[in-house]
Parts: sequence; C-alpha cells; structure tokens
Amino acid sequence: MCIRDSHKLLSDPFLQIPSEDSVNVVWFTNFEGAEHTLTYGDKTTTEVTTTALTRMMEDASSQQFGQTYDSVTYRPVYRHEATATELTQGERVAYSVASKDSDGFEFASEQFTLAPEPAKDQALMILLTSDLQSKKNVVANYQKVVETVGTPDAVLFAGDFVNVPDRASEWLSLIHISEPTRPERI
Repeated sequence: MCIRDSHKLLSDPFLQIPSEDSVNVVWFTNFEGAEHTLTYGDKTTTEVTTTALTRMMEDASSQQFGQTYDSVTYRPVYRHEATATELTQGERVAYSVASKDSDGFEFASEQFTLAPEPAKDQALMILLTSDLQSKKNVVANYQKVVETVGTPDAVLFAGDFVNVPDRASEWLSLIHISEPTRPERI
C-alpha cells in the first residue's frame, strides 16, 4: 500500500475556545504532516500547532473497519489546532482545513461554518447531553434533534464519551474524503 493511501483525516474539524473575535479549529490526522492550513472566509492561516498524541492505542476489542489487533498496538494520531481571527459576532463564515503529508499530497475537509462567541444577551439554543460511549444511535439522535428543534448553537457534554479512554477507534474514525490532491510537478 502506498503511504498516501494510508494517510487519512481522522475527524471533521471542530471548534473550541471562542472569544469575541476568534475561535480555535481542531482536527486530527494519522500523519504528522508537512503543512496544515485553515481557510475561513477570505483568509488562510498556516499557523497551526501540531501535537502527537502519545497514548492512542488499539487492542483485540477495537472495532475499526474490519481491522483486527492481536495485542495492544500504538496508533499514530496527530492533533492540529489553528485560530480563526478577526471574526465578527453574529456572523458565520465558511471554513475548511487541509493537511499535506511529506510527499505533498493534500487531505482536505469538507466546508463548514464558524463564528466567534455570541454577543452578550444573544438568545442561544444549547443541548446538554452525556453518556455517549459507543452507543449506535448517537448520530441518529443528534439528527433527530436538528430535525425537531433546529441546529443548537452549542452542545455541552457532561461526560462518558467512550468506554476505553486510550482506544483510538472509540474517539476517531476515518471520515469520507475524496482522493488526495496530487502535488504539482515543477
């Protein structure tokens, strides 16, 4: 198998730590990468902090796309974080992330929207949930929330995300991505 065939985005990007004019964007890959970008609105930043997660493993009970493990096996996972700045409260802008491997192949996310923290006194719809673990209907339940009451402005998790904290496949799964963009030849 070619290295680029084994490189993947392991998550869709998600948002953290909003302020009045910024929000952090986080995503995971199974390769360290040579270049990472966050594109939002008409801006792009390559100021991305990459951290290797050193305690992500799989074991004989892992459930990952038909792959089995005979013993506890380290799984490479890298966390990437960038900050979208100069945002305006109340305005959502489109964003996506991309990571290039050392061979120059780019793996890009779909497009999503982001916004900074809401303005003071802005009405919000917040979903409080817990005990997700490895339950099969979690995604269907969230889809039902959106169908019933609309998209929440925030989701707060009270705990119990997974059953085994360092089992990578309980936290991350390969997301559907198109074929990586091939590097240009000069």
